[in-house]
Amino acid sequence: MSPRDLPVWSRGAAVLLVLIAAWYVPRSDSLVTLAGHSSLALGAGVVATSLLLGMRLPLDLWPQQPERERFSLPFALLLAVVMGGLIVMSRSSGIPGYLAESDRGLLVAIVVGGTAWALGWGKIRQRAFLGWYGVAAAVGLVPLIAKIIAATLEQGGLPPVELGTFFQVGVFSLVAGAAGALVTQELAFRRVMIGQAGDAGLALVLISALAFGAWLAVAPDPPGGALHAATLGTLQGVVLGSLYTLSRSLLVPALYHGVSTAGLRAFDLASVPVEGTASSNDHVMAGMAATGIVAAMLAYRVSRRSGFIGLLKRRHTTDASSD
Repeated sequence: MSPRDLPVWSRGAAVLLVLIAAWYVPRSDSLVTLAGHSSLALGAGVVATSLLLGMRLPLDLWPQQPERERFSLPFALLLAVVMGGLIVMSRSSGIPGYLAESDRGLLVAIVVGGTAWALGWGKIRQRAFLGWYGVAAAVGLVPLIAKIIAATLEQGGLPPVELGTFFQVGVFSLVAGAAGALVTQELAFRRVMIGQAGDAGLALVLISALAFGAWLAVAPDPPGGALHAATLGTLQGVVLGSLYTLSRSLLVPALYHGVSTAGLRAFDLASVPVEGTASSNDHVMAGMAATGIVAAMLAYRVSRRSGFIGLLKRRHTTDASSD
């Protein structure tokens, strides 16, 4: 394995520590009061960061190559301005103000993750990864599209949606998901458990996905119950792990997380209830089925490229444009 990765035994310990944190941290009144509802994700990020720094390993929040000759301040500022602008555009929804009082930990994660995004864009040439950003955004919209189709079939027409609310919730959730997940969930389940992108085969992707599903299941009162959370989380973990392994950039699965979270959350909050239409689980099952199809396709791609076990040595070529 790459010298930039944790040993195998340490990854097993990391899984155990992250699951213990997922059980304890959200159930601690003092920690929840301090960090807010994002304490679950923050716990995973703290464990991952502690392990990597304790083993004197880099966080690798962005890929190593292709590196710019000089740090590009304009690119870093451009991304920071875009993210900040999207948050400002969502202010009238009241979400940023609400989180400032109830979920301060998420705001910290957004700031830290947004800074990491900006530094990554300033240090690394992004042209080689633009295609993978497009793939991440496209597959991130698949659960939303499936949910809209299911709602349309159930109601006999397109579901009514408040476009203003959809946009405001969507843009904030996009930034919060992409920035916050980068320094929490992606750092723990992709960087630590899968390891240096390019080394991993399908086996590590599946193991990290199972750990991700278990992590969501042990959280207090997961939506849909523990079994549903574990199943959906495992499918999402396969998608996220495959995107990381194929693109060799932690920023790509972070973008998928932001897009998928933004679409579903915005649709749920902006949908106008239709009188006489009973709520159904068909929407949720449609999204899960769509995620499963995407997971199977990406897992097959990982298997074809790296095999089931993966590589014993880190690839010498790290330019994602070769894929």
